[in-house]
This record gives sequence, structure tokens and C-alpha cells, in this order.
Amino acid sequence: MYAAFQLYTTDWEDTLPCPGGLVGDLSYWAQENGGGIDAYLKNEGHNQKGVYWCPAYGNNYNAKWSPRTYGMNSFLRNPPDVGFPLCTYIRTGIAQSEIIVPAQTILLYEGIPADATNPLGEGYVYRCGNWEWVMGYYPLPRPYWKLSDKSCHGSKNDYLMCDGHVMSMAPEKYPGFRGPTTSENNYWFVKLLRD
Repeated sequence: MYAAFQLYTTDWEDTLPCPGGLVGDLSYWAQENGGGIDAYLKNEGHNQKGVYWCPAYGNNYNAKWSPRTYGMNSFLRNPPDVGFPLCTYIRTGIAQSEIIVPAQTILLYEGIPADATNPLGEGYVYRCGNWEWVMGYYPLPRPYWKLSDKSCHGSKNDYLMCDGHVMSMAPEKYPGFRGPTTSENNYWFVKLLRD
């Protein structure tokens, strides 16, 4: 998937696709209609074995959108580091050259899937988010969401970083982690706490 992001940025003057928002747009990274990086993956019509789906995730999927277990770091926008809900109206991704520490900035994470009672559909994962939408962030299960208290790979999740390497680490945990406060605990922000 990192190769697809790189192909996208080559065609769009160094700019990443937008992480996502409230209204669908072809600039969003994961699409059902050939936009975003999908055009580089040729993943249309694939089932749960598609590249947007982690092979370790063995649960059901029953939503109207294509299966996806990954979410994109919501702070990778232009302007960067805008929190929810204002970020959902920003439809432009950030230029890769603007990411100060690519090896320590998350591009994709393993997201919390919806349970069978969720109106979004079982297995649905938000297209974008922050640490609050990573599998295993919460100490207890949450209504409408499954695996919110469990990591994807034992005690760890995989994260695709902005330089292309994959990092396996335990998710930040609530209530101790409520967002980065220093550069030492910051894998999410692009510029905030990086200068």
C-alpha cells in the first residue's frame, strides 16, 4: 500500500491523498469508485482478502462499503494537525515534503471495527482517525464497536509509517494517553510538537 501512496504522490505533485471526511470525495485515500490510491492498487471488487483488509482480522464484514481494516492518520492534511470535527472539512492531503519526521509519523493504523449492532455495518472501520480509533486503545469494550479493547496482533498493532516502514507496537491506552504531549510520545502530529 505504501507503493500506491508513492505513485499517488508522484502524480499529484508530492501531495498525499486526503485521509477522509464527512462527505465522500475522489481525493480521499480509500475509495469504492477508483479514487485515492485504489487506482494504483486495482483492488476494485475484491472481497475480505483485498489489500485494505488485514489477514489477521478474522471477523465478519457486513457493511455497504468495501472492506477495510486500516485507517489513515487524520492529521495528514493541509493544513496539518487539525483535530476532529474541523478536520473532516479539509479535503486536501499534505505534501510529503512537509512531514518533518516521516519515520516517526503514522500513515496507516489498524482501526476499531463496528460490531453487528452498529448502523454503519459490522466490520466497518472509519477511513481516518487518531489514536482513539486504534484497536486496543480502550481498556474495556465499547458499545457498537468490537475489538476496541484488543490489539490486532496479540498485544501489538502494525502501523505503516510515512517513510514506508511498518512498525509493530502496543497501542497507546486510554485513559493514560489522551494525545501527544511531547515529541517523545508523538507518532501522530505532522508539525505540532515537532519544531
